[in-house]
Amino acid sequence: MLRHTEQISLLRTFEELYKEKMNRTLREIAQIKFGYYAKPTDGDGIPYLQAKQFDSYGNMIMSPDAYLEADNKAQEQLLADGDVLFAGKGYKHFAWCYRSSFGMAIASTIFFVITPDGSIVLPEYLTALLNNPKNQLYFQHLASGSSIPSIRKSELAEFKVPVLPLAVQAKLVDIYELHKKDALLTMELMARKSELYESVFDTLTSKR
Repeated sequence: MLRHTEQISLLRTFEELYKEKMNRTLREIAQIKFGYYAKPTDGDGIPYLQAKQFDSYGNMIMSPDAYLEADNKAQEQLLADGDVLFAGKGYKHFAWCYRSSFGMAIASTIFFVITPDGSIVLPEYLTALLNNPKNQLYFQHLASGSSIPSIRKSELAEFKVPVLPLAVQAKLVDIYELHKKDALLTMELMARKSELYESVFDTLTSKR
């Protein structure tokens, strides 16, 4: 795990590299397709990934509860190791990196399935980039639609990706993962403090 001083040093290195970065559009470094439309069941089968299983930061917060029958059509839609899911519809435009260790899975139509060229960009780096707060704000402004905001495939394809050396990308992924863990711990601590405060307040103010 990176120490704090190492994180600061790496971020300064990143700032210098960023000045010399090569921006590539997403369409230049990845294939983009829509998720698969099918009517799921709540029985056994292939997990059918939906937005409700994730928080706005791209963390999976609940196990799949919808499944698809493992027929030929579904088999053709299986996610491949390193695919990045990006929620193009709704109010949460998060990204999540699929790895085969998760098991078989299929993305629903709320997602774009992005298959990056691993020789140019690491899937986890692309995920971190899409989940960056500045880019999240960009996607929120980009989304259109009166009832359900959505991002067009052509708009996502033009998203600019800073292409850095793979070794630097890997280090940034380490920082991203550490940041997510810190954020989750902070939220858990705040929740516990709120519960303690409410308990003490209710106890002291309740009628005896």
